[in-house]
Order: sequence, then C-alpha cells, then structure tokens
Amino acid sequence: MEPCDNRKMRLSRLLTAVLLACLPWAAQGQTAGQTTPDLFSLCSFYPQGAPCPAIYQQALKDQANPASRSVRDAVTYYARYLKTPANFTDQDRAWLKDNAITLPDLNQANMGGLHNVIADPALANNASARRDAVNNYISRALEAELFCGFNKCGDTPSGA
Repeated sequence: MEPCDNRKMRLSRLLTAVLLACLPWAAQGQTAGQTTPDLFSLCSFYPQGAPCPAIYQQALKDQANPASRSVRDAVTYYARYLKTPANFTDQDRAWLKDNAITLPDLNQANMGGLHNVIADPALANNASARRDAVNNYISRALEAELFCGFNKCGDTPSGA
C-alpha cells in the first residue's frame, strides 16, 4: 500500500470515528440500561473498556454479525497491544521516521501499545505487515481517544 493510501485509510477511519462518536446513541454508553448494540459500539471503539471482555467472547461466537467482527478486529489489531504496559522508545521513534509514518499525539497507554506493535515478534520478518499493523494501530488508537473525548469511557484517567 502506498503512503498516500495509508493516509487516506487513516483519514477515512478517523472521520468514521468522529461521526459515530457524535451520534446521540453513543452518549448513552455508560448507562445502566445499556443495550448490546451500544456495547458493541463501545467495544468497537474502546475495546479495553470494562464490559468488553464479555462482549468480545460473545463476538467470537457470532460470525454473521458485522458488529461482532468490528469488536473482534478492535481486540486483534488494537486492544491486545495494550495488555502489556510498555514505554515508547527512541528506537520506535526512529523506526516510524524511517518508514515515513507520522506519529500523532497519543496518550501514554497508546504510546506503550504502539511500542508493542513495532516490537511484535510475529511481524519481525515482514516489513510490509509491520507497517500496516502500525498504521492500523495508530488509526484505532486515535479512534479510541476521540470516542472517549466525546463519551465517558472511564477506565483510565485520560479515558483512552
């Protein structure tokens, strides 16, 4: 994928996140009467949220529902990298620069997750897959931060 295509993909995902985060139903995300579709939305954008492990298990069993796929992808390409706390390093910053990937302003947890993507041994032998995974992760991290900016995520001080 060309660098321009990556930017278009990130912009498209970012605009989708902003649109969905602004919808009225999204603001209901932390109410006691929260419905499963609301939880699928929450866990698609903020898969590290408190109810999301159970929603992820439900999504694993439901292969037909597009919302289930969205939750599965959010965990696979984003949340799993947040599970192990890490520090973003100068080597990570150099790798991003060498690969012409712009580093957005992310919170500390997302920066640690970005380190984990860059250092993922499963991606070590495939430069293209690593670049794609990093771009995907950055897009999802931005979505999570935007979502939590418009909605009350609550698990962490910064909300994402």
